[in-house]
Amino acid sequence: MEDEGGHRDDRELAGGRRRATRNAGVAALVQSTPGALGYVSDFYAIQNHIAKARLKNAAGSYVLPKIASIEAAAQLVKGTKIPANNKISLTNPPKSKKYKNAWPMSTFTYILIPQQTPKAAQLKAFVKFALGANAQKRDQEARLRSDAERCDQGRQQDARLGPLVGEIASNREHARRDP
Repeated sequence: MEDEGGHRDDRELAGGRRRATRNAGVAALVQSTPGALGYVSDFYAIQNHIAKARLKNAAGSYVLPKIASIEAAAQLVKGTKIPANNKISLTNPPKSKKYKNAWPMSTFTYILIPQQTPKAAQLKAFVKFALGANAQKRDQEARLRSDAERCDQGRQQDARLGPLVGEIASNREHARRDP
């Protein structure tokens, strides 16, 4: 598979194994491979309605990847001066009540920016906008809307399955009484 830029998203490896790159490649490969697990960015999962797994963090809590759990992990480095080599991590904060809601696979997103470009002013303006409070607030609002829509879909599905689940439970109870 190739994306819009002509980059290959997956390839065959020795022994018939497959390897995928980028969010779209990983998602496509996982969806086409029974029993497969994969990792895509939280934003990509939200946009494409991909199921997410709860993971156990060092504090012993099972958490979903979402803004609040990533922000909880980010508390690990809050106020920390980032070293010149950028060696800093949010991944799996230590066992502590402070990090009980932390997503253990939290990480930073890096932006690679050329040092010289004829569009330096536009690029600087875009990065400043994207990292600014207004853009971040809109992004968070969009994620919350998406989470609310998924909750509504789940409630609708529960409402449709409710009678069936009740019937199954009733049949189980009936089967216990009848030898």
